Amino acid sequence: MSSDTKDRLFLIAIKELAKNGKSGFKLSKIAEEAGIKTPSIYAFFKSKKDLIDYTINRCDESIKRNSPQCDISDDIHTLLFNIFIHYINEFSKEPLLSYYIFLAKESLSDKDAYQRYNALLYSVEVQISFIVNEKISYNSEKADITNAITSVIIKSFPSVMLILINEGEKAAVYEVNNIISFSSLLQ
Repeated sequence: MSSDTKDRLFLIAIKELAKNGKSGFKLSKIAEEAGIKTPSIYAFFKSKKDLIDYTINRCDESIKRNSPQCDISDDIHTLLFNIFIHYINEFSKEPLLSYYIFLAKESLSDKDAYQRYNALLYSVEVQISFIVNEKISYNSEKADITNAITSVIIKSFPSVMLILINEGEKAAVYEVNNIISFSSLLQ
């Protein structure tokens, strides 16, 4: 069997982890969907735990691979747009990664997935907050509107990723433009 089979097992494993969490993860289901017999999985992975660990580690590496590159001299709209586009591009490279991060969060039994989801959102929040604070000359008159707009932008990130999963890249980019269109109020 080839590395194509290992990649196929990985992609199927992401979907299974997203749908059923670790507790509902069945090697027989993985093998059936891959079109192989269950014992054939052991040519690539020592155990069910090994396949799960491999899948989670590969997902983590995909997320950590690149941080968004921002030129702080850009206007705030461009900076915010570039952060969203970075994640849209990353998740588009391995679309099932989105399933694992954003659908597995619904499975409260999978605490690892929920923690990864929260860590990713926190990372996005830090990036957006940093950009807003760097670009806005903070004054008390703008404080409330700045905090409100920043909060809306941060909270919209999961919905953009779910649009990416369900409707594709073009729809996600369109939604990003809608969400950050009022960022001009921060200028």
